[in-house]
Amino acid sequence: MDEVIFSVAHRTLVAGTPLLLGTVGEIICERSGILNLGVEGVMAVGAVAAFIVTHHTGNPWLGLCVAILAGMLISIIHAFASVTLQSNQVVSGLALTMLGLGISGVLGKPYVGKPLAIKINAVPIPFLADIPVVGPLFFNQSPFLYLAVLLAVGAWFVLEHTLLGIRIRSTGENPKATETQGVNVSRIRYFAVIIGGGLLCHGGCPPLYFL
Repeated sequence: MDEVIFSVAHRTLVAGTPLLLGTVGEIICERSGILNLGVEGVMAVGAVAAFIVTHHTGNPWLGLCVAILAGMLISIIHAFASVTLQSNQVVSGLALTMLGLGISGVLGKPYVGKPLAIKINAVPIPFLADIPVVGPLFFNQSPFLYLAVLLAVGAWFVLEHTLLGIRIRSTGENPKATETQGVNVSRIRYFAVIIGGGLLCHGGCPPLYFL
């Protein structure tokens, strides 16, 4: 029974990692005043990009980098529609979801049923991983989990305690007042949407570490 509980808890942390990364990306985007409902599409593009690159190169870290780049590129579409064209953010986000799912479906179709020969394995943290129960559960995980936690804490610190974070939050809360301070609101929003897209695609890489 204890083994079942431990296995469920362990898999919960693994499955929750992409959700945490996606949440961080969406928070950054929304704090700038842009609602991005294209999360599912962006994550799908990241997943298929990571899988294809890793499948052909055997390098999951390269697949991760390409996935992040793909997320940033496809997020530019939403940024352009929402910021430059001032279109409806809900419509743009839903269109991005359909576009991302369509692209991932077409590109990923030839790879259906093909497992990855190499994946990113769990990395135990010295000493901490030896702690009974807690150690194997929290400190013997995929590097993605450690990175997700660090990114979440880092995003909180940037948004709350740095000039860039203040500009992002003020852009979302009162863009007109922010403009009077000489801040380029459009540039801040483009930055937030693109960075958020990169994190969303980072969260779309479970194929690299799911067993």
